[in-house]
Amino acid sequence: MLILLEAGRRIGVRRITRNPEGGVGGGGVIDRAVLALFGLLLAFTVSGAGGRFDARRVLIVEETNAMETMK
Repeated sequence: MLILLEAGRRIGVRRITRNPEGGVGGGGVIDRAVLALFGLLLAFTVSGAGGRFDARRVLIVEETNAMETMK
């Protein structure tokens, strides 16, 4: 990771020296990647919560059926 970090820094410095005004661009790509990761995290969280909700509902139905048979 350190090697790739250094390579990225060197590429960035080279781009800035070639074009000082346009060397700062590319931040939108990082923003989109971070937002995509947040979206995935949210999707997995909601999916997990839905699964737990369904499992809890099944347990409640089974418990209710068990109580009905005990009467």
